Amino acid sequence: IITHYVVLRDGQERYRGDENAFTDVGGIRPFQEFIYQLRACNKAGCTESTKVVAVTAQGVPEDVKPPVVTAVSSSSLRVNWSVPSHPNGVIQKYHLNQSGVGTIFTHTGGPNIYTVKGKT
Repeated sequence: IITHYVVLRDGQERYRGDENAFTDVGGIRPFQEFIYQLRACNKAGCTESTKVVAVTAQGVPEDVKPPVVTAVSSSSLRVNWSVPSHPNGVIQKYHLNQSGVGTIFTHTGGPNIYTVKGKT
């Protein structure tokens, strides 16, 4: 007869009890990989399952820094930006917006530098 179960996440105990389900919420962030293992115990001792890998879903990027804008000439500006410190997934696009104009550029790959040129 099973006396209790132990759920391990990355080698650390996350649950101990007699239920056969557990929702792990502490320290879980988007787009992270975790290794889980189960121990089943009875009066004679415990045995462990093989390890399984779980990955959380992607989330919204966090800590997005503003772009850096530098005057290149009297009619152009260089705009560059850095990857968010917590992308929480795969960044697919960057949109540069200008007040009163809306989206002026959509960046989908390559260097993260864009030059805005004025009308001549």
